[in-house]
Amino acid sequence: RTIELLSLADAPFYKSLVEDVYRHVFNRPAPEYGFRKPTEPLLNQQWITLTDSDADPFDDETEYRVHDIQLEAIEHPIDSALEPFSDYLRTELQSNFPEVESEQRAFIHRRFATTARELDVPNSSQIATRHYQYILESINSEDIETRIYFGHHLREQEKTKEAIEQGEFLTESLTEDIKNGRDDAEVYYFRGGARGETGDHEGAAKDFSAAIERGLDDAATYSGRGLARLKTGDNEGAAKDFSAAIERGRDDAAIYSTRGFARLNTGDNEGAAKDFSAAIERGRDDAEVYFSRGTARAESGSFEGAVEDFEQALAIDPEDGSALRASAEAKIAHGNVRSALEDAQEANRLADSDDDHAVSLLLLLIAKTLLELSVTDEERDYRTVCGKEFNAGWDLGILDSWLQRVDLTDEKRDRITELLDLYREH
Repeated sequence: RTIELLSLADAPFYKSLVEDVYRHVFNRPAPEYGFRKPTEPLLNQQWITLTDSDADPFDDETEYRVHDIQLEAIEHPIDSALEPFSDYLRTELQSNFPEVESEQRAFIHRRFATTARELDVPNSSQIATRHYQYILESINSEDIETRIYFGHHLREQEKTKEAIEQGEFLTESLTEDIKNGRDDAEVYYFRGGARGETGDHEGAAKDFSAAIERGLDDAATYSGRGLARLKTGDNEGAAKDFSAAIERGRDDAAIYSTRGFARLNTGDNEGAAKDFSAAIERGRDDAEVYFSRGTARAESGSFEGAVEDFEQALAIDPEDGSALRASAEAKIAHGNVRSALEDAQEANRLADSDDDHAVSLLLLLIAKTLLELSVTDEERDYRTVCGKEFNAGWDLGILDSWLQRVDLTDEKRDRITELLDLYREH
C-alpha cells in the first residue's frame, strides 16, 4: 500500500523512485520485474501495473509485466510503512532526484498528503499536515492548490482559525493578481475556494460564477458554487449546481449527500431520499446520512422506511436525541406506538435544552394518550417547560398530518390537539 501511493503521482522517474524507496524504506534492493497472471487481489486493489503492449490487462488470457512489489504489498500493513515513506519523501526526494522540478515535487507531496488524509491509520492526519507544511516551507510558500487543500484539511481537524488564515492569505494574493490585470477562469476558481474557507460564501459563489463565465465548465467548479450557494441558503441553486457536477462526471458519496441536503431544504423529499440512498451505495455509512434519509422519507410519508433509517442511525449513535425524537414521531405516524413511547422516554432522558425536553415530552404524552396510560407527572413537566421562553425548532407538520387522517375518539383528538398547540405557541 505504501508503494501504491506512488501511482497517484505520474512521475517520469517512477522506476528509480521505486528502487530508491526500497533501499531507504525496506532496506533491500527492489525485486526484479517478472511475468504474472492477473489475479483478483491485484485487480481489486488497483496496484501499480506496468504493461508491455496494448492488450487488455484485465483479460484472463493476457500476461503482463507487474512489479513483484504488488504481490508483497497485499499483505504489507499500511501503518508500519506510511511513516517511514513519509519521512523519506520529505527529507530525501529533492537530494536523490535533483532533476525533478519544484512543481512536480509539490504535486507528489500534495497527492501523498491528500491520500494520507483518507487512510484510517495512526498518525495519518499528522503526516498529511507535515507534507502540506513541507511544500509551503521548503518548495513554494505561495502554492495555491496546497493552501486550498491544507485549508480543507485544517477545517476537517476543527482548526478553524488556521483554515481561515490560509483562505485569507490566498484571497488577498489572488485579489492582487486580479487588480493587476489577471482575468482568467482559474484565478476566480481558486479565489472562490479561498473565500469559502474564510466564510465569505456569497463572494465565493460570485467567483465560481465568474470562472464558469470564462469557460471553466467542469464538475469541480459547479461543486464549489453549489457548496457556496448551499451555505447562503440558495438551496434550489445549489441542487442545480450539484446536478451539473454529476452530469460532468462526479459520482462520489459526497456530491449525492450534499445534493440530498439541498433537495431536502427545498421540500423535494423524494429526490433527497434517492440522493441519500446513492450516497450510501457509494460507501457513506454514518448516523447523519441515515438520519437525513429517514427525515426525507418521513416528510414524504414513507414511515416504514423512515423508521428503519432512524433505527440504523441509532445503532451507530444510540444517544442521538434528534434521531430518537424523529424515530418516536415516525413510529407514532406508522402505528408502532409502544416502541415510540420507549424512544420518547429515552430522548427525554438525554434532552439538554428546553426545546428538546418539550418535544420529547410532547411525543411521550401523545404515545401515552394513545395507549391510555397515566400521564400525570409527564404532563406537569410538559406544561412547566412550555411555560418558559424558548424558540421552538421542531416542525409539527408530520404530526398535524397524522392527526388529520388517524381514527381517534374525539376525547383523544382534542387532548392531542391541545398538547400540540402548547408547543406551537413557541
